[in-house]
Amino acid sequence: MSTHKILVSLVSTVLAVCVGSVGFADDTELYTNNTSVTPGAPLVMFSIDYLPNVLGSKVCQDEVISGETINPCASLVSKGYLASTPVTRIEYLKAVMKAALDEFSGIRIGLMISHDNKQGCAGPGSSGCSGGAYILKGIGTTELSTKTYAEGDPVKKEFIDLLGNLGTKGGNTAHPFQGKEIFFEFFRYLTGQNAYSSHLGWTDYGTDATTNLSSETDKYQLMRDISIEGKVFKGGTLTDSDKLANMATYNSPGKYISPITENCSKIFTVNFSFGVTANDSDADTAIQASFATGGMDVSLTGTSDSVNTLLKFLNQNDFADGTWGADKIDKTGKQNVTSFWIVEAPDGLSGRALDNVLARYDSWAAAGGTTAAYQWSDNPDDLIQSIKIILNQILSVSTTFTAA
Repeated sequence: MSTHKILVSLVSTVLAVCVGSVGFADDTELYTNNTSVTPGAPLVMFSIDYLPNVLGSKVCQDEVISGETINPCASLVSKGYLASTPVTRIEYLKAVMKAALDEFSGIRIGLMISHDNKQGCAGPGSSGCSGGAYILKGIGTTELSTKTYAEGDPVKKEFIDLLGNLGTKGGNTAHPFQGKEIFFEFFRYLTGQNAYSSHLGWTDYGTDATTNLSSETDKYQLMRDISIEGKVFKGGTLTDSDKLANMATYNSPGKYISPITENCSKIFTVNFSFGVTANDSDADTAIQASFATGGMDVSLTGTSDSVNTLLKFLNQNDFADGTWGADKIDKTGKQNVTSFWIVEAPDGLSGRALDNVLARYDSWAAAGGTTAAYQWSDNPDDLIQSIKIILNQILSVSTTFTAA
């Protein structure tokens, strides 16, 4: 079994709409109820840390225990989630997510990722570079159904296939986990403001800076979801014949359409990361700007603790109280953000250095409103169980919350 220590930040952005008070533990939740309100479906934004040296490493390898050959992923093969073993970590994650999501319905999901990073590349006016974060799949209005991936659930299929595209199309160039910029872009999305760094993908996945992802023959399947910015491609699709016609559409940011459409719907982000946050200071000026100019109006100190600042901000504010962005979305209850994390520290750490990194991840969980981080595992039964615990918490709170 690989010894890579992998962080999977399951940041659960809980728009805790209809609740007096809420607290999350590892597998339980506490809440108080008042006036009953029928909640909307929970909204879950997943995020993955794109580090090919980790995602490309092999797992699900045979082990000999007491003279018997055992494969930890045999259950994934027998159930059809994997064709064979061993596999890369991204293939393993795809199978694990397929197995976990197949057991759930009534959730709306999306997927985010950091861009590659070119220092100084930040904001709507930049071009020819990469930086910040973008949304591969917006949180659509269609919920997960009771159908499985194999039975053709369209949302599960789109999400899982995007993970597969990362494995087959992404290449070997890492995208550093830009924590602050992921949460800032998500904040802009939630509140229906202008996209900040969504279009900054000119050097993503090892491409050169001459064209953006929409014009890359072997990478365009990893481009951002422009529909959530109110944009459409010519003809509704992207093909070789209309790439040039669509370049202007893709190369400029649009205005986000907030996924908050119902009263009492909770939003969760589930972030998979394989190391510490890095290269995430390019948007600091915009993050610290006033609410009126699209910022969070917070003070950032340090390079890693400032992630806590954003997590606390998301946890403490209501983003559908009628005051945010030009649209001033106004829904019943308090739409705030709660963050879950599943973690393993980067490989090679030990002693105090390891303790410090794990403590930092626990502090991020606490800042986001949960008690501690979960652990990544190369054993699929364990990892699937952790994801299911979190998703069950999401559904439990979503169906039990009431208006304060």
